Amino acid sequence: ISYPWYLQSYDHYYEVLVHKNYSRNRIRSNYHARINNRFLHIGSYDENYNIIKSLNIVEFDGVYPAKIIKSRIAIVVPNKWILIDGSITRFNPDHTFIEQKTFNTLNLNISEGKQFLKTHAHTFEEKSIYQLQLDIDERKRHGENYRKHLVELYWHYSVPFVSLFIVMIAGIMGSQVKKGAMSLSILISTMITLVYYFVMYVGKSLAVNG
Repeated sequence: ISYPWYLQSYDHYYEVLVHKNYSRNRIRSNYHARINNRFLHIGSYDENYNIIKSLNIVEFDGVYPAKIIKSRIAIVVPNKWILIDGSITRFNPDHTFIEQKTFNTLNLNISEGKQFLKTHAHTFEEKSIYQLQLDIDERKRHGENYRKHLVELYWHYSVPFVSLFIVMIAGIMGSQVKKGAMSLSILISTMITLVYYFVMYVGKSLAVNG
């Protein structure tokens, strides 16, 4: 049920060339989410019209995938999603194939709506500290992994201190600089800044990978 990464580019060209949507501010492409025993892969989501394009759902029965639902389009309405033009594939616990059926429309009892989709769709750079906290709480509620989101939350807290740190170091060094040693001061300040950023990014990588 993988949604190839290059289709994200296709979505972009489709929106620009066909729909003349040059900003695409409301189109979120190629991401996944989890709702209880369902794992979702969403091709793209339009916030304005509450429409999902290319929806793939894996339903688990315990620890094994029991059903795969694929839909060309899904309309998100209160307390349910209406899937249009798709198929349902069922499997036995030993992963053997049972059957595959197509459908014109299918109603799924999913209460999660626009806010849930927006929370999962937006990138880290688009989220405030408050939105990241909501995202973490939402993922906790659905049993999803939220390590990256927690690291990003702490990253948001720590980055503002970079400026303060650099200003303090620069101020201390500037007061100690002797006449004619400006180039040495700039060199040392640059090295300290690089080391600081290096430590921050290494720390972030270590945190994300546990």
